[in-house]
Amino acid sequence: MISRLLTRLAIGAAAILIAAAGGIVAVTFFIIAMYQLLETVMEPWLAALATAGLAILFSVLVLVIARIAMRMAAPPPPKAAGRSGPGGMGFTAEIGTLLGKEARDFVQNNSLSTLGILAAAGFAFAVSPRLRALIWKLL
Repeated sequence: MISRLLTRLAIGAAAILIAAAGGIVAVTFFIIAMYQLLETVMEPWLAALATAGLAILFSVLVLVIARIAMRMAAPPPPKAAGRSGPGGMGFTAEIGTLLGKEARDFVQNNSLSTLGILAAAGFAFAVSPRLRALIWKLL
């Protein structure tokens, strides 16, 4: 199952890479064609400046469209429900801060091999339903 997932991920990444390379080649040819078209009606240095300006304008337009699309796709951030104390930190932020401090202390107080073994065990528990069931039975 994992190998099938990794295969699909690799094929998707390769497809995106090939599509991106094709898009870069297409934009490059478009820019060259634009330059040659402008060169017929103006000086070559002026055609180069105009082509560069159009390429920059196109880049800015793509960035603006991407920003608008991301704003429309992403839900608005939730408003902070309850703020406590002078720091204005909410309950969940306080829990996150405490858990972060505990995790940092745990990592600092244990060796790298211990952390690696724990990470491998956590991965095994996450992947194997039989192993989880066995651990639940033991507990």
